[in-house]
Amino acid sequence: MDWFVRASIYPEIGVLTAEEYSRWFNVVCADERVYRIYLGTVKWMYESHKASAETWKNLMETTQKAKTLHDEAVQQLEKELKKAAARKKRS
Repeated sequence: MDWFVRASIYPEIGVLTAEEYSRWFNVVCADERVYRIYLGTVKWMYESHKASAETWKNLMETTQKAKTLHDEAVQQLEKELKKAAARKKRS
């Protein structure tokens, strides 16, 4: 169904010709039941993609935070190892 909704929103992707697009929207707009079903499908697609996008955004942010924490831990460890090596060298 995704291709069909996308095609009816974006006829330039080549699934529907301009004439088919025009006829399709005449059907959608002329019949209240078809209009409600179509609009409900578009709303569902919007909501599901919005939720997916939010999930991916959260994953991206979490990964960036984990990388920052990792880098800070590595720097701290390197600092402590240098201090330990310097103490050992002095003794």
